[in-house]
Amino acid sequence: MKKTIFGILFILLLANVLAQESVEDIKETDDIDVGITPDSAFYGLENAFKKVSLAFTFGKEAKARKELAISKERLREVKLMIEQNKLDAAQKARTRHEEISEKLKARFENKVGSDEKEIELQAEFESELDEQENEIEEIETRIDIRGNLNEEQKAKLMELIESLRKDGNDVRLKIDSRGDRLKINLKEKGLTEEEIEERIENRKETGLDNALRNRIEHVKREIQKSEAYLNENNREELKKHLELANEVLDDAEDAIEKKEFENAKELILRALRLAVSVRGDFVNDEKLEDRKEAIKERKDGMEAIKRQRDELREELDEDEDEDDEDLEIDDEVMEKDQKREINEATY
Repeated sequence: MKKTIFGILFILLLANVLAQESVEDIKETDDIDVGITPDSAFYGLENAFKKVSLAFTFGKEAKARKELAISKERLREVKLMIEQNKLDAAQKARTRHEEISEKLKARFENKVGSDEKEIELQAEFESELDEQENEIEEIETRIDIRGNLNEEQKAKLMELIESLRKDGNDVRLKIDSRGDRLKINLKEKGLTEEEIEERIENRKETGLDNALRNRIEHVKREIQKSEAYLNENNREELKKHLELANEVLDDAEDAIEKKEFENAKELILRALRLAVSVRGDFVNDEKLEDRKEAIKERKDGMEAIKRQRDELREELDEDEDEDDEDLEIDDEVMEKDQKREINEATY
């Protein structure tokens, strides 16, 4: 009888794991039901079944994709447990995330080919890790706006965040090393470093565009949740935060259209913070006005910098004898400065 019951449970849980993974293959950054969560008595079994499912996944690429999907799911389990104030369960998910990260590090040490498929895979892996880094940023944002944590709890959670970042950074190093090996192989076939980078970035660009638009939809759903929360708790005065969040999302969409992806990422994270902060304990109108004014000032400053850059570039075009290196504008440095200023403003 016990064997029969266990067998039924095994089949049901395995079916749940497989069905969940099929959903993950379709939905990337959308809200995903993580299935059996770390606070469940069946979480250990669910983890065992995932290992079985992974063992029956064949092919290096398929295994890498599944491991990346499991890694993302563990991050979402951490986020969900923190939202539900189940900090011990969040630590369980963090431990499982560390385990799958070790598998990923070993996976990306495998031999690399030199064809177009390998370029596509490299772009896919880099884009997926970018998404997971965004997940970690969102977890940190949710910790920051929690008003019911004591100093010890917050310190433990920030330590958890740093450990997740370390896992991600370690995997990133392995992916970058894979990319270096791929470049060596492609150079042997006659491609230059510039051509290789261009091919990888072109493939990443499409995936990044889609991923950022998905995150915008995710934040819009968070805004809807917050709006329902405010209606339920009769807090109409805080809806100004949600209006500002929508405005920031509009700016993020504009940034995506201009292919300013790093700027778009920052704006989406700021909008998320505004959206979920109304469910915290420290929101007030004075802080909202400060945020709005700071964001406006930074946006105006960014536009002024862009105008100045365009004017200088026009001067370069008109004066052929001018030394280009002396007047070249470093776009990457400017973007980092702009991101830092927006970050300071919205926090």
